[in-house]
Amino acid sequence: MVYQDPFARSEQPEEIPVETTESTRGERDIPIETSPTRPPTQRSSQQPEMTEKAQQQASQLADKAQQQVESRLATQKKQATHGMQNLAGALEQTSQQLRQQGQESLAEYTTKAADQVQHLAQYLNQHDINDLIDQTQNYARQHPVPFLAGAFALGFAASRFLKSSAQPASTRPPQRAY
Repeated sequence: MVYQDPFARSEQPEEIPVETTESTRGERDIPIETSPTRPPTQRSSQQPEMTEKAQQQASQLADKAQQQVESRLATQKKQATHGMQNLAGALEQTSQQLRQQGQESLAEYTTKAADQVQHLAQYLNQHDINDLIDQTQNYARQHPVPFLAGAFALGFAASRFLKSSAQPASTRPPQRAY
């Protein structure tokens, strides 16, 4: 049996010789001849068009996904900025209350913390998401040890927060063993 590549670039397909085989009963099997559904010249001319169309669709999907991610990050940045401004206000009020109670040194620390949080909120508000990502990546490249230490500390704090905010074992429904 001779095999013809359906993607070969020949003008006319060659005939495929088919050999018949004897079955165990002595009967002859019926040969089945298959041919490509389209001539190779049509298939090869449509391939670049289909490839280009697929690339365009993939590019459009990637652009749409990137726009959605940037939109969500911008929304989260606004929420974070607003939350930081609220935190800075609360720290300032706490500082004033501490001053009224005569605890000047503690009031000074809370005022400094409020100023730093307010400064960070203004910084986030003034910079684009892409700028913040670029600056974070540059800092991570230039100072990998402090960056990793900070990421570890942040992850540890987040895990402790999530663990402490979970339901106590006494209020959870009983779990079944499998």
